[in-house]
Amino acid sequence: MAIAVSITAEYYPHLARNVLIKKSKSATKASKAKITSRSRSFRQQATLGAHFEGEVQTQWLTADEPNRQMRLLAPFVFVDQKGERWVANIGDVIDGASIPRILWTVAGSPFVGDYRRASVLHDVACDQKTRPSKDVHRMFYEAMRADNVPEEQALEFYTAVRLFGPHWVVTPAGTVKSFSAQARVRPGVTFKDIEAALDSILTD
Repeated sequence: MAIAVSITAEYYPHLARNVLIKKSKSATKASKAKITSRSRSFRQQATLGAHFEGEVQTQWLTADEPNRQMRLLAPFVFVDQKGERWVANIGDVIDGASIPRILWTVAGSPFVGDYRRASVLHDVACDQKTRPSKDVHRMFYEAMRADNVPEEQALEFYTAVRLFGPHWVVTPAGTVKSFSAQARVRPGVTFKDIEAALDSILTD
């Protein structure tokens, strides 16, 4: 075999060159396929890493509180893609207040639909305020996706809570500072930049 290859390279250099090129292209395709497969596998593992622990068990509160309030009767946990645990404890009260009303008219109250378990944890995290609101809203998105809420709907809900939901930061000392969302344009941003950004998320 080695002699045949040597003769081919000596007397038919163009043929040998074509063979090498084909081998090179084949190797490149194989390499790209491996990279794509690894990337897809990584994304799948990241998605599988986010999960719930326990089930939502509640009791309606009807005395002196609005009827839509409920008290948790058992702990309920969501573990996000980073391994952070978001815990709703026994006795925590939820009412869907952390979910902007604009979503209620689109997808129903936070107590129905595929995003109800995510809304329970979002309510509790918004009351606890032990982590920045940005992290809490991201958890809401990851919890929805872990509950098989379609990507498009999950992104719409995430955008809504980021824009119209509660906002706060937590200082290194543990102090919570709430603030209102304001439309602030960064220096250098043009009308075309804003228009393009809005066009990318808004539909007719």
